[in-house]
Amino acid sequence: MNIVLLSCDTLAGYVVDDNILVKELTQNGHQVTTLSWTKETDWSQFDCAILRTTWDYMERPNDFFSKLKLISKETKIYNKLDTIKWNIHKSYLETFSIKGIQIVPTIFFKENETLTIPTEWGDKIVIKPAISAGSYKTLVLTKEDVENKTYQKEIFPGDWMCQPFLPQIAEGEISLIYFNKEFSHALLKVPKQGEFRVQEEFGGGVIPLTPSEELLEIGNKIMSSVTDDLLYARVDLIPLNNTFALMELELIEPALYFRTHPEAASNFIKALQNA
Repeated sequence: MNIVLLSCDTLAGYVVDDNILVKELTQNGHQVTTLSWTKETDWSQFDCAILRTTWDYMERPNDFFSKLKLISKETKIYNKLDTIKWNIHKSYLETFSIKGIQIVPTIFFKENETLTIPTEWGDKIVIKPAISAGSYKTLVLTKEDVENKTYQKEIFPGDWMCQPFLPQIAEGEISLIYFNKEFSHALLKVPKQGEFRVQEEFGGGVIPLTPSEELLEIGNKIMSSVTDDLLYARVDLIPLNNTFALMELELIEPALYFRTHPEAASNFIKALQNA
């Protein structure tokens, strides 16, 4: 196949290991090009477009989605456009809560709304845009900040979300990675000392993980509850209430950490061939 991996205008400052995937695809006889989603080109020349490192989409989501609509008219796109549309706004978390899957407690609000924080959340909370990635515009605040509305000068028009700050994030966030809804590999993302963001761009570490049966059961339940076909998915979980809660289901541009498992790239390619 002639494949294009969709990226962004610059990856400066990001940790990327898609070179492992590119090498594996090439060795399997595929032609691979990496292009920014903003580029103007004949997308029909490609057999498929795979979203990989489009890590600036949250800065202009309307332009991003419009471009993906154009690309999807000219070639196959993974994951599918309807999936991306559903997953781009984190209100999708409510879907899982309704289905009985525990999520991190979340309140969605508009930028000019008054927030009321549940007493059981404690004194520290997290606020971030409902369309976001990579801890974009994420704020850690106190209840006093919320009561005084000091946070409002930091946020821009649109939808936002509020969650309790979970101190167990210091122990790490678990990621289960699936291709075609089949489990591939897992890892633990650990923030550096004094930091809450687990991304490597903020000094976080990545540790390969053999998941427990409980983790796999939760991950498989999440996968089975999504009706769309999924070439790739990353399930991010955190310990909560003696089990694990869903932080995010990443279906657009998740880092897939190919370097953490020797079969990760080949698992991806097998899934692509069966997609």
